[in-house]
Amino acid sequence: MIKSSQNKLLLGLSMLLCQLACKSDKMKYNSIVIKEEAAKIDTLKGHPVAGIDSAEISSIGIIDTVLVVVTPHTDAYLNFYALSDLKFLGKYGTSGDSSYQFMNPRYDNQYYVKDNETYFYLTDYRKNLYLKFNLRKVLGDTIVRPEWTVRLPPYLISGYASLLGWRDSLIYGSSISSRYKGRFFVYDIKKRKTSWIKNFSKVDSVDIPANAEAYYYYAQNALNMKKGILASAMALFKRVDFFMLDSNKIQTSIFESAAKSPIPVVKPGNEMLPYADTRAYYITTYSGNNYFYALCLNKEYANYFQENTAMELHVFSWDGQLKKVYYLNQSYLGFFAVDEMRHRLYAIKYRNENKPAVVVYDLPADINH
Repeated sequence: MIKSSQNKLLLGLSMLLCQLACKSDKMKYNSIVIKEEAAKIDTLKGHPVAGIDSAEISSIGIIDTVLVVVTPHTDAYLNFYALSDLKFLGKYGTSGDSSYQFMNPRYDNQYYVKDNETYFYLTDYRKNLYLKFNLRKVLGDTIVRPEWTVRLPPYLISGYASLLGWRDSLIYGSSISSRYKGRFFVYDIKKRKTSWIKNFSKVDSVDIPANAEAYYYYAQNALNMKKGILASAMALFKRVDFFMLDSNKIQTSIFESAAKSPIPVVKPGNEMLPYADTRAYYITTYSGNNYFYALCLNKEYANYFQENTAMELHVFSWDGQLKKVYYLNQSYLGFFAVDEMRHRLYAIKYRNENKPAVVVYDLPADINH
């Protein structure tokens, strides 16, 4: 029964992506207008986590009951801690060319549990590899090899924002590589073919140079594998798009107070990147089982690098409703993960006495209060 349900979801995803690419009339579109002032707002205070310390932290995530911190240029890339008490469990992945070694790994919070075994996915974008590991084996053997490996086209992995796998058949995400062709790409592992979903929504405020289009539509994506929903939060649009696989429906949450079309400020002579005066919104995202979380700047991009800039955490239900806005007292936050069982948020603070740190926030147990 489980396998049958997974196959149905996979078929639903394939149909959805095809319909998006072809602009099928059968696709259902719906929008929610978000009134930010109607959301419940709290201010949270975070503090550095003792015992998690490194000169460089590139990403952070959760694998079932384990917190994983990725630290480049150390004796091991992956460092594991128990979520229950943050006890150090072990490390894995030295630097090198062997199948159990990495060059530049990233964890995009993709894992699943099957037959009491936990599997998680990593991307090594220096090797152009997408890898699946068994967590129990990794914790027990520092040279265990991956369960499964896919070599990806360099044009995808060289500029990706996120790579999200679906039952070892499809990989999809967004990219800013030179072969950029749309809002999302979908890579069929078996056929080794890539398809693209065209950009939306339309930018009316400026004519976008072809070589800058990817940056204007840059987004951070997250997948709820249990619900079959992909969420995409954009950097220059204050909106979040939810792709619901079971009903071929796109639910878009648009903030009433935000401009419908961004007006990026570009540096003279450089059309590739929006300049510091451009208003920026979503920086990173996280897929929880219960909610979708998005870290929002909501200010001109230059403020992201200022120590006195408080960031916002937007919490959405998976049907697109904004449930909560938290003002976070730490600035310059990046990748984060949410332990929904213990109501804690772990985030990378990139500048903490000239080196990164992991900070933790305690979230209210009831998101509705």
